[in-house]
Amino acid sequence: MNRLGSPLFWIGLVLTALVVVAVFFGGKLLSPAPVEVPVALGDVPPNTEISPGLFRLEQWTGVQGSTLGEYVTKDEFGAYIGAVTVETVHAGFPLGKAQVMKPGEANASIRRLTLAIQTQAGMTVFPIPVEADTAGNFIQAGDYVDLIFSAGAVNAREMDNPPDPTPTPPVIAGLGIVQATPRPPVTETLRLPVTKLVIQNVPVLKVERELVRNTAPSSINIGVGGASAPSQPAYTEGDVERLYVALDQEQLEVVSFILYNGDVRVAAHATVFPEKPTEGVTWDDFEDWFFAQRELLATPTPAPSP
Repeated sequence: MNRLGSPLFWIGLVLTALVVVAVFFGGKLLSPAPVEVPVALGDVPPNTEISPGLFRLEQWTGVQGSTLGEYVTKDEFGAYIGAVTVETVHAGFPLGKAQVMKPGEANASIRRLTLAIQTQAGMTVFPIPVEADTAGNFIQAGDYVDLIFSAGAVNAREMDNPPDPTPTPPVIAGLGIVQATPRPPVTETLRLPVTKLVIQNVPVLKVERELVRNTAPSSINIGVGGASAPSQPAYTEGDVERLYVALDQEQLEVVSFILYNGDVRVAAHATVFPEKPTEGVTWDDFEDWFFAQRELLATPTPAPSP
């Protein structure tokens, strides 16, 4: 009997085709829809602010919702711009939500600061209390600061300008030979106050400012249509209060000492300066400078030759 003419053959063929169609379209219906996700163009190291230029979009297909929920999608990416990575996002990998710390989340600033120096052995984060008069209000994270220490107060009631001593060399009797006399050790004493540039090129990791409550109305109605101005934030930033800087172990002791024992001023600059020792300034130095200036003014200036 010819199988092609058998009704059972055609019934089986139709059922097989229906099964194939059902499996194909069923898979399409059950499979998750494609989703676009940001993928890192190159390695994004820790403590990096997320920006669109660091990523490209790539289409993911067949990813289950539970898995996709652990990663940042195209639609979610805008909320993560400005967030900071807490670990490396490797090139070609999507951005995981656990790899970033969004602004305002608990311990965000602390984790960011420690991550900023995690590759520098022996470096620590140290807070320096400052105010607008000692550091200015224009220091930013990424600047470098020099720390200037002053101690003591002026307690002098007069200023001295003694003449330079004229030494008289001893003479050996009867020979007229000048005998060299060994100089005894001299203890140098300088009068306070003193000012000294103590540490140079300290990197600023973060600047913390006073939070001032905003007393302005949250919105203002404008015009007949009832339009309103944008809402004002509850707090605004005020004067600088402290700097978070990176110090090594030796610097920790020096900075702690000067903060506890005197007045510390901060000078900021944008780049690293060549470090060189300084003499500092004492009251004796000021007296010498003061009288030297008076002598210069008292010395008559020779008239130019005709």
